[in-house]
Amino acid sequence: NVTLTDGTKETVTLEKALEPNKETEVTFKIKDVEYKAKVTYVVTTATAVKSVSATNLKEITVEFDGKVDKTSAEDVDKYTVDSSIELDSATLLEDGKTVRLAVKEKNGKVLENQKAYKLSVKNVKAGEKTIDAANVAFTPVDNSLPEVKEVKSLGTKAIKVTFSEPIKKASTGNFKLDGKSFYGSVDEGSRELILKPYSSSDLTVGKHKLEVSGVEDFAGFKALTKEVEFEVVEDKVAPTVKSVNATLEKVTITFSEEVDQDTVSKSNIYWMSGSDKKAAGSFKKISGDVYEFDFSENALPGYEMTLFVEGVKDYSGNQITETQVKVKAEVDQTRPEVTEASINKTDNKKITLKFSKQVKIAAGDTKYFTLTDKDGKVVPLKTVTEDTGTGSNKVFTLEAYDALTEGYKLKVVGVRDTTKLQNTMNDVTVTITGKDTVAPNYLSNSANSETRTLIINFDKEMDLASLADHKNYLVTIGTKQQQLPSGTDVTPVQGGKAVRIVFPEYIDNDKVGINDPNKAANIKSFKLLALKDVNGNIIEQFGGTDLIPNTAAAVLKKDYDKDTTDFNAKLTEKGVIKVRFDQPIGKANVSDFVLGGPGASGVSISSVEADASDLVTVKLSGEVGSTGLTNKSLADITLSVKSDNKITTTSGNKVTGDTVKIKDAVKPQVELAKDQTRLYVDGNKIQLPFSEKLKADKAEDVANFKHDLVVTNVRTGKVVSPSDYKTTVNGHIIEIELTTPTKDEYKVSVKKDASFIADLAGNKAVSSAEYLTIVGGIDTNPGNAPIVNPATGLTITSSANYTITGKADAGTTVNVFNDANKNGKVDAGEEKVGTTTALTDGTYSVAAKLAENTVNNLLVVSVNDKGVASAATAVYPITHDNTAATVTTKLPAANTFTAATTQTLVFSEELSVASKEAVKTAVKDAYKANGTATVSVEWTAVNTLTVTIGGTMDATNNVVSSAITPIIVTDLAGNASAALALQ
Repeated sequence: NVTLTDGTKETVTLEKALEPNKETEVTFKIKDVEYKAKVTYVVTTATAVKSVSATNLKEITVEFDGKVDKTSAEDVDKYTVDSSIELDSATLLEDGKTVRLAVKEKNGKVLENQKAYKLSVKNVKAGEKTIDAANVAFTPVDNSLPEVKEVKSLGTKAIKVTFSEPIKKASTGNFKLDGKSFYGSVDEGSRELILKPYSSSDLTVGKHKLEVSGVEDFAGFKALTKEVEFEVVEDKVAPTVKSVNATLEKVTITFSEEVDQDTVSKSNIYWMSGSDKKAAGSFKKISGDVYEFDFSENALPGYEMTLFVEGVKDYSGNQITETQVKVKAEVDQTRPEVTEASINKTDNKKITLKFSKQVKIAAGDTKYFTLTDKDGKVVPLKTVTEDTGTGSNKVFTLEAYDALTEGYKLKVVGVRDTTKLQNTMNDVTVTITGKDTVAPNYLSNSANSETRTLIINFDKEMDLASLADHKNYLVTIGTKQQQLPSGTDVTPVQGGKAVRIVFPEYIDNDKVGINDPNKAANIKSFKLLALKDVNGNIIEQFGGTDLIPNTAAAVLKKDYDKDTTDFNAKLTEKGVIKVRFDQPIGKANVSDFVLGGPGASGVSISSVEADASDLVTVKLSGEVGSTGLTNKSLADITLSVKSDNKITTTSGNKVTGDTVKIKDAVKPQVELAKDQTRLYVDGNKIQLPFSEKLKADKAEDVANFKHDLVVTNVRTGKVVSPSDYKTTVNGHIIEIELTTPTKDEYKVSVKKDASFIADLAGNKAVSSAEYLTIVGGIDTNPGNAPIVNPATGLTITSSANYTITGKADAGTTVNVFNDANKNGKVDAGEEKVGTTTALTDGTYSVAAKLAENTVNNLLVVSVNDKGVASAATAVYPITHDNTAATVTTKLPAANTFTAATTQTLVFSEELSVASKEAVKTAVKDAYKANGTATVSVEWTAVNTLTVTIGGTMDATNNVVSSAITPIIVTDLAGNASAALALQ
């Protein structure tokens, strides 16, 4: 409305709305005449959120453009912050338009410095209006030291110290009272600390001085020393209740003065229902004079009633006397709302879901939620949980079975709050993106003092501009922490996964070194600031502890990662080992590593890859096991860094050799032997072979393996109940023993998300396809075990095959297996070395292929026309030998012997009877006894001929040996040697 000088009144419409409480020059026209005027739109009640800010990491300041209703504004449930930030309380400041929100500390964490957040406001009352604001952006910036704002006595028994921001750490050592170390207790609050001297004489009426130093805020900054004078005044006035605000479930009491928290008790704040006392369930301190009490379990009535407030004292010990106050609780009819839904930062199978107020959802009850992917397909949800275990909370975690990587929609229906009315939320569908929100992490560094080079590695690709920004690093040179000195070269490398910092040769004429006390400008440590990844996530170590440049020789890192401790490497897939060092590695070759262990034969290192990170990839080839670090026969393999290796770090440091401690991170899987297509059956036991040995140290776990399996009767199509079979383990094989007699075929598979079947490293088995048992299925009458004719002659041969004869059920297939583990059973993977068919009279003759130069333990099994195998019959051990004998110990050369002695001729193995006799004769003929001397020649062991010289001997009574012509011998297997010298 405009009034002209002639008294004419006109109404004009401005092109742009005026900002509240701000003088603005406006231009407008009336009857084609242009006017200019300065106008102030005066607003006393708020119309909107003016700003959101945070100058420390524990509080958020919300400023409205006018005054707001105190009760409404101090309802913390009306404010929500993203990134799973939870709020403790809301306090309206004295100006009536600024609300201070206290952030709840979780696992030592609050807000992150210089990280962008969004805050939303819902239903804050301001006069007749209700104020809402969605996703107001703010970024905490804490670059100030905490400082003392006020010191005030609370009577003669306590001191209140108010700081410029909330304090994280304070102890008695941070205070001096009247020049002496403070002796008493420190009650931590937010901005306020309460000091209570143990001695009642410390706070006499009059003036005192308090020195404060070193208290720490949530950004890690410490206060400078400051001395403040204050006056102690005696207080004899008891506290009273100044005001009460209440809903059915919550009561907020403001007292007339600060009260001693130790005297506030939930049981002393109550209302009466007849003769029943209805006390608060819990309480929390909002400020020195404001406390909030939870009455969820004993909800207030909807009519005016009397609230009892008893036993509360101030810090001078004055106890409240006016203990009754009239209260009419407001009924909370506000529906809960979803305020945040985001994929968890550290586990992308999980969704963090935040509501505007406490709601009730039982653990695991996912019926309220439907998750769909970008194609509209439903994504199964595994469970829903919350931190308290009560099912009542504002923050819940939904967990899917698989990683969430794309865009999703989450529909939430039917969720109720925890108020007396159980307000039900309106159905809502929210969009969730699979955007990377995980903070990047510092991994390692490598530094070289000679080249003044520091290379820092990260676990993610970083923003290049962020890496190159000198302001994002602090270094400690000598005793001074500062930004990077002038002349420092900062270059992102490895596509942004590392940064190379080269310091100048001199700083102010001082020679630069790294971890070198002989250099005047010695760089001792560095600190990372606002580095961010390509998605804008600030580094986890922002402003954290000082990091030490690593100038020593690199070593294997103690822990591969936070989830893999006491191991410095991981087997990540078949034949692939990731080895982690404590510095980034620039160069490594195959020749720098060596394999060991019983499984190393037949396995080799095919390649070694170093990509300038702290991980080196070693790839194996040859007879490598599918999942464990073994060969195909499941014998263990080890890996070591050679002591004389040529590995170098990215800064040129050497690497210390050591044995690599490898964590098997590959899940076991069902794996049939080569050429095996169906599961073997032993009587009523189905053998399910895996790719590696299974963990069997706990009998109850092995017995529970059956719950990870699905066993189906092929004929009936019915799944067999786990109560009808049991499981045992034999190395890498699970034996499934059916307890019900049957001759049917079965099929077996491993369920998804196995709970019990695991390898020796604890990796749970992966799900499998269905595997059929051998044709004919389980047979409780598999036929007679074959008879093996007893051995005739020697069971040693040089032939590649050995013929076994005997008798079996007519017409059955007779198979011979090499019993490699000598357990008397045919196990999956054991080699079949011969086969034939029993004749109509049951007789059989089968040529078995022998393993060379070893003892062969063979088993004979007959298989009927249904494929059912009999029990195994062991064959006498058969030794294969195709190597001729040699002389390992010769007799002395031809000589005359005048003293008693014993001489031996030792062969590498036992000789044939004929060869033994020929050797004995040749030796006897070569030795002649004279006079009273004696000589004898005998075989004293299967491969040892002994010459014994004795009798009464001297120069004439002696034994003379002559030269023996080399002789050809044969061993028991008939292998003929070359002519062997016996002397």
